[in-house]
Amino acid sequence: MPPRRTVQKRTETRKRPMPRNAPRSAEEIQAAIQERLETIRSWGLTKEDLETLIAENPHVYSPVSGFHAEYKCRQLCLNIPEISDISRPSGYDKKEKGDFVFSYRGEVLRLEVKSLDGPKVVRNDNDRWQGTFQCNASDARAVELPNGHTVTTNCIVAGGWDVLAVNLYDFGRQWRFAFAKQSDLPRASTQYPDVDRKHLLASSMSIELPLSAPFRDNLKSVLDEIIRTRRKRS
Repeated sequence: MPPRRTVQKRTETRKRPMPRNAPRSAEEIQAAIQERLETIRSWGLTKEDLETLIAENPHVYSPVSGFHAEYKCRQLCLNIPEISDISRPSGYDKKEKGDFVFSYRGEVLRLEVKSLDGPKVVRNDNDRWQGTFQCNASDARAVELPNGHTVTTNCIVAGGWDVLAVNLYDFGRQWRFAFAKQSDLPRASTQYPDVDRKHLLASSMSIELPLSAPFRDNLKSVLDEIIRTRRKRS
């Protein structure tokens, strides 16, 4: 009987796909943006096509409106000379909070953008405006608080970002923003115990124009105040 031959199995090393939330370089981000732009331009959309598409589809209108507010905030407000290294956290990484992350005077800061509830805007006498905006998660979920308690809520847990920028476009259809430190924002309703409430932001907040505390129209003054507070603690 002939000797048995040993057959060696070939093993293939497959390259693992990069996780969706893996950090990307600035060059990779710009390449991805350019690729999407080329695809969009290949569709042959006209200005009228795009306007109709957005206006006829409420589920498109809302996110486009929100992303436009973020774009205008970056364009109009994040142009302070001391601000650098602006980036947008991945939407797939739930640990990364805020719409923009940037460096300011040697510190890393996070900024969140919210917009007014258009139908609830009221114009009073003497050109005073009043409105509200939502500052919450889309759905209720179980969250762990800094005190160790777990609550089911749609409220945002305090501490994920530093500065809130509120889009005030619906106050007279002008592009302007109001800013506030997160630490100065109102907390959740009294349905939560006080020990938990201080860790949860109010899900709906009021704002008026002319602005009143905690809101102001000068982003730089808000950032400077945050830096001073941080450095006093360190």
